Amino acid sequence: MHEREVITLMRGGLGEDENPEADFDHWPVPGSDVRLASSVDRAVHGDCPPGEPLDVWAYRGVNAALSDLACAGVSQPAVQLDLQIPRSADPTMVAAIAAGVRHAIRINGATLQNGCNTTFGPTALTTSVRGVGRRSELPPGRTGAAPGDLVVVSRRPGRFNAALAHLNHPAGDLRPEWLASALLGGLPELELGRLLVESESITAVIDANDCLLITLDDLARGSEVGIDLDGSAVERLGEGLPEAVSAECLLGPPSGDLALVMTLRPERFDDVRAAFARLGRRPWRLGRCTATRGQLTLDGRHSVAKAEVAQRVWSPSTAFRHPLPGLPEVVVHGQQGEPCVGRHGE
Repeated sequence: MHEREVITLMRGGLGEDENPEADFDHWPVPGSDVRLASSVDRAVHGDCPPGEPLDVWAYRGVNAALSDLACAGVSQPAVQLDLQIPRSADPTMVAAIAAGVRHAIRINGATLQNGCNTTFGPTALTTSVRGVGRRSELPPGRTGAAPGDLVVVSRRPGRFNAALAHLNHPAGDLRPEWLASALLGGLPELELGRLLVESESITAVIDANDCLLITLDDLARGSEVGIDLDGSAVERLGEGLPEAVSAECLLGPPSGDLALVMTLRPERFDDVRAAFARLGRRPWRLGRCTATRGQLTLDGRHSVAKAEVAQRVWSPSTAFRHPLPGLPEVVVHGQQGEPCVGRHGE
């Protein structure tokens, strides 16, 4: 069965088949202005990219779980772990996974709760995350977009896929630092999520730790709208990458880039831009919501073949070699920022 089919069946079995939310859940604390939010994610080692060092894999796995929580607009993130590892594992494997988790927790200002549960089996990490927000500041979720809303992404996608493409078919002289940074996938947008929820300037928000095409499709289905991508805006997304990348590479799988995709009324764009400016950043426009329910189009004319693109499976070539022996020093010292851009000398 396909993953989405399993999710639909589980929701039906749990009596939540009408709930379109998936990134997080939240509930008020009685007698206070506090709400709690939680989410859970699971990462399996070795899927993509192959040869990924265990500390890098664990680091990205915790970040992906916290990225879901970014949609909730909360603070004080906490992490709880369930590690599955082969009985044949040696102490260095466990130490590497612990190091990756520890650095992700520290760099995101999170805390570890209840240590780590452990079971035996193929290497996988389940991460449960929780955060605290104000009861009066409710996140919009993925259901509030309406026709005419602008569609915006918090970071340019494509870095992760561009790095994979280069390593699969090496060409040119990409900086090793860029490749290493791109394959980390960026940090969860916890602070930006808090600012956006606080400003009440967006109508819907969704975490984009899957490929952008799947994310846009989930947003359109959740809000029962269509999304028309601006072709020139999509082209601009690739301008900062060190080599030409197709729109398919920017939008399609596998993708490890973390970002938020949001919708907003056009008159609130200055408010959203101000929230980004507080972090020294800018939003990136993608297009607009339309009344053509569930459809993704490009420049109002061309239907985007989302099913075909989203179901493609990336596979490594014989030339593929993972460039990271372990977490870079910028992560170990808690200083990871946006991935750098360019070839040697730029």
